[in-house]
Amino acid sequence: MFKTLSSIVFAGIFATSVQAASFDNQVNFQNALESFTLIDTSTFIGQTTFNISPAVTNGTFFGPNALVRSDDLILNGAGFHGVTTPHVGLNFDIAINGAGVTSNAIDGGRIQLYSGLNGTGLLIEEANFGGGASARFGGVITTSLAQSVIFTCDFNFDLQCGLRDIVFGTANPVPLPAGIGLFAMAVLSLARFSRRVRA
Repeated sequence: MFKTLSSIVFAGIFATSVQAASFDNQVNFQNALESFTLIDTSTFIGQTTFNISPAVTNGTFFGPNALVRSDDLILNGAGFHGVTTPHVGLNFDIAINGAGVTSNAIDGGRIQLYSGLNGTGLLIEEANFGGGASARFGGVITTSLAQSVIFTCDFNFDLQCGLRDIVFGTANPVPLPAGIGLFAMAVLSLARFSRRVRA
């Protein structure tokens, strides 16, 4: 009975936990990726996303033609661009499974990974970024491959936010959330101990 229960618990942990991992630290996020591209927005001040697309390795911006403001933030959201093309996105020449971004203070939104170009197909995964008193990073890595990402801007009523230092890349395998691996090993150890006691 215990062996069966521990197997079910162990399988359930890995079935749900390995699918995606969220990050609130950019260094940890980048360390979890095998390879990544960092769009350093401070090098593109005064340019628009359409202007800088040719300089982005494996990525092309879509959505509004958003300005990189003097504080190195890409202006994003319906409050800046209107409701028809409110959010900044990226298409990828080679599919990725991890994306992250830093917001300005107070504002933020969601990172949405899609299976198709231009934010179409299946919504594979999403995670929050921003929403803090200071600039805050958010990132997500999933087991599925994405052809595009959209950075929404919907943390508060003004529907305006800034995007800084967009990071995207690939990781394999997806890192487990902290503590899950230890818990799973403990369950396995208990199952083995139970078998020995009954023998």
